[in-house]
Amino acid sequence: MNVIKNEYHFLLFDDEEKFITKIIKLELNINALKKQIQEADAQREMTQLNGNQGRIIIILLLILIIIIIIIIIIIIIILIIISSSSSSRVVEVVVVSSSSSSSSSSSSSSSSS
Repeated sequence: MNVIKNEYHFLLFDDEEKFITKIIKLELNINALKKQIQEADAQREMTQLNGNQGRIIIILLLILIIIIIIIIIIIIIILIIISSSSSSRVVEVVVVSSSSSSSSSSSSSSSSS
């Protein structure tokens, strides 16, 4: 420790300007390193945020795909119900018209007799 104090003492009295410039250069280097560390931390945080945003987008896309599939299934079920109800109506109309034509033919045959 005494050697360092003696060296600084020697530098301050012998070549004060060189010592001050060395200290200034060291401070500048320290500040530059601090800035680099801050930039690296900011870059790391941005990378983490981008990764989280990517996950959120993928989750939202999956939810959208699931909703679209559910809507398609509901539309198919509605179409099946509509088509089955309309085919039963056609059968009813055919049965009703055939029964009415048979009753009219039987009434016409009874009137002719």
